[in-house]
Amino acid sequence: MSEKRALILFLKAPTPGRVKTRLQPQLTAQAAATLYRAMVEDLVAGLSKSEGWEFVVFFWPREEESAVGGWLGDGHTYRAQRGGDLGDRMLDAFAWARERGFDKTVIIGSDAPLLDDPAITEAFDGLDRADLVLGPSTDGGYYLIGMRAPREAIFEGVAWSTERVLSQTRAKARDAGITLLELEERSDVDTYEDVLRLWETLRPGGEKPVRAPRTARALGTILEGTQRGDEAAPRESPRGDHLAQAAPRGLRRLLLPAVIAAAAVLLFHLTPLSLSDVAPSRIKNFILGLGFWGPVVFVALYALRALVLVVPVGVMSLAGGLAYGRWWGTALIMAGAMLGSSLAFLVARYAGRRFIEQFRWLHRGRIKSFDEGTERHGLRIILTARLIPLFQYDAVNYGAGLSRMRFRDYALGSLIGMLPGGFINATLGSSLENVRSVQFVVALAAFIFLALIPTFHRFLTRKRRATTA
Repeated sequence: MSEKRALILFLKAPTPGRVKTRLQPQLTAQAAATLYRAMVEDLVAGLSKSEGWEFVVFFWPREEESAVGGWLGDGHTYRAQRGGDLGDRMLDAFAWARERGFDKTVIIGSDAPLLDDPAITEAFDGLDRADLVLGPSTDGGYYLIGMRAPREAIFEGVAWSTERVLSQTRAKARDAGITLLELEERSDVDTYEDVLRLWETLRPGGEKPVRAPRTARALGTILEGTQRGDEAAPRESPRGDHLAQAAPRGLRRLLLPAVIAAAAVLLFHLTPLSLSDVAPSRIKNFILGLGFWGPVVFVALYALRALVLVVPVGVMSLAGGLAYGRWWGTALIMAGAMLGSSLAFLVARYAGRRFIEQFRWLHRGRIKSFDEGTERHGLRIILTARLIPLFQYDAVNYGAGLSRMRFRDYALGSLIGMLPGGFINATLGSSLENVRSVQFVVALAAFIFLALIPTFHRFLTRKRRATTA
């Protein structure tokens, strides 16, 4: 009986600003996404119809199945990538293939549009002579990996998205006694220089058939300016010129948040509250004097303070408890906190994220890995930041907006993580006028405990490091 072979293509949904980010600033986010789509479509067209293997698409992020399926069409098997870093996700893919009875599995990335049937066949055949097959890329990584069965040791402790990936994988194979076969070295498309080299290879000329035709057309449009006036046009200016061009765009994106912030300051100014002397009792007297509209104004002020920042969030929370008691105070504090934190997140995402994406440092090394981690583990990160307040409240709001964190993860993590603090603040605020009550003492103790968590955390971390040193 013939052996079963699985060819797995790892790809991302082609969202501008989320794929091929290292091609910026020379290319716009839209142009980079257009090129990425073309490269993937060439790989799918060239490799999915072979009778020598079953073609499977492993996509990321996991909620984009309908978008990816609508893009690449029916006739393929689709599965979301699962796991933390890239190594975890590839290990999961090999395990998935093994569980389904595949004898040999090869995983390829979406950065090498010139991969063809002979190269893939060579990889599968190589697994008759070695436990592990790698296709080295010129940037120190690999464009292909093949195994018969998942080998966890290959993926542990690898510095993904660095030039050390290939050398570390070789060393891990050697240490684990895993035999290795390497294919021809190829260039993948990660940098603008890679784009130019690929264009030299694909540039149409004479009667020679064009390889990767979709990629060639996309490169022709982008690099030779056949549609120079639209969003697919390249940005090939030197770095200094680029920053000069990026600054006006960034300033335009800051205009709406600036107007909102100015309106928030004006709103505070129109109230009898003094920004230089805001106390819970003053806020309480003001909002209770508004009658029916008091809770609405309180929530609005709480939300807009995220842009003003001169009113401490703790003061607003204590005022909510002082004015409306433990339970209604908690509800209003949470409403204001959720609106305010969401506003700060969206302002940072709208005004800041695209601006910082223009800078290359965001797309390299540890910063890139951390940025990608916020997308994969956003809920866990924000939940930890809320429950263990290691960082200032407003800094978390704006920092999350500048990262790749998904808004739904941010909102859910904030809702769950801020609830204990909101309840404690409301309880403490509701007993401010009776500081000798048991309720005040218990709430104060809980408040102090929350405040000291970062200190305990740093102490335990230093102690753990000293023990392992």
